[in-house]
Amino acid sequence: MHCSISSRLGKEAILAMNEQILAMNEQKNINVTQMLEMHSELTDAQKTAMKQVLSDEEYAASIGDDNIASYSFFGFDDEARIGLEEIQEHNSDQRKFILTRRQKKLIEAASVIQDVSANDAKTIVYYPPYLSKTTLPFRKTDEMTFKRTNGSIEMSIVAHPDYGLPYGIVARRLLVYLVSYAIKNKANAIPVVSIRDLLRELGMDTGGHNSSLVYDMLKRLAGSTLFITGNDKEGEEININRCGIIETVSINKSRKLNSGNHVTLDPKFYELCCISASPIDNRVIEQLTAPLEFDLYVFLLVRLISVKKLTRIKWEDFIGQFGSSNKTAKSAKQEIKAAIEHVKIVQPKMKVSYDNDIVILKPSVSAIKTRKGRYATRVKVES
Repeated sequence: MHCSISSRLGKEAILAMNEQILAMNEQKNINVTQMLEMHSELTDAQKTAMKQVLSDEEYAASIGDDNIASYSFFGFDDEARIGLEEIQEHNSDQRKFILTRRQKKLIEAASVIQDVSANDAKTIVYYPPYLSKTTLPFRKTDEMTFKRTNGSIEMSIVAHPDYGLPYGIVARRLLVYLVSYAIKNKANAIPVVSIRDLLRELGMDTGGHNSSLVYDMLKRLAGSTLFITGNDKEGEEININRCGIIETVSINKSRKLNSGNHVTLDPKFYELCCISASPIDNRVIEQLTAPLEFDLYVFLLVRLISVKKLTRIKWEDFIGQFGSSNKTAKSAKQEIKAAIEHVKIVQPKMKVSYDNDIVILKPSVSAIKTRKGRYATRVKVES
């Protein structure tokens, strides 16, 4: 195999890179952990050359009519697949299959995340309990009530008629920021200098559109009431009625912290978060731009650590839990499959797969270390 790289890399660098490429070429069943470990050892210049190799159609063996490649070189376990983008070369009838820009970005991020744990990188953040088992709406809706179920747990969100339901990736990231700050600082009042500063905390552009979007989402969260019923894993009944999310939003034009700008979480919601919020890796959620991908990552991170044996979930139940922007079961299934594969690229140790009838969960090692193996945070609520 030949690969053009800058001559300034030197003979040793060229040999090192070729060894990596040849090893990958020979091990058609290499798993994603091995691939990422090898990839992380390359220099930036070698990685650039590597991308050219990743785009080579030689590695896209077993391409189906739907442009889906079976794992092989791309490094997943026996049940995973990855969709490739088909392109036609300029001034040529020849076609080849390449990794999409999104897939390459996720692989690059995964190589960094694999090297340093969330605990060591200090990138652990928190997501509210129950919302990790159910979900928020994916996009804006005129409905005033939203309901999701997960096993015996049922959650309903009732919106304020003037604001509507919270939705999308912004609502989810707002919850991560607010809940994480509250837990880490043991206080349900989160200081907010301004909407622009809040946008920076969320990693968003500070333009006017985003300012309006975040403020609108704060109002939607403040106007929403949660109703949660069912049984927890110990079989005890859960009955949480009229639990708010945000109690108050007080943000004025002053940029001084002592001016009183703050967002206050509902006391009951804050207490629930302190008892059993879900720790997640902020580096991962930064890579997951779609609400469905975010929800799947949080659910799988929480769920897989409690799986003791192979668990099968019917597709109709899985679709019912997560929902979809598609109207048909077939298109919903395809959307969820694609989201699962994106999550698995950046979190390769998650053992989740599927066939035409079921989603399969297998016991997995958590990517986040937790005390005594318990996947929960316990924080004393200040009186």
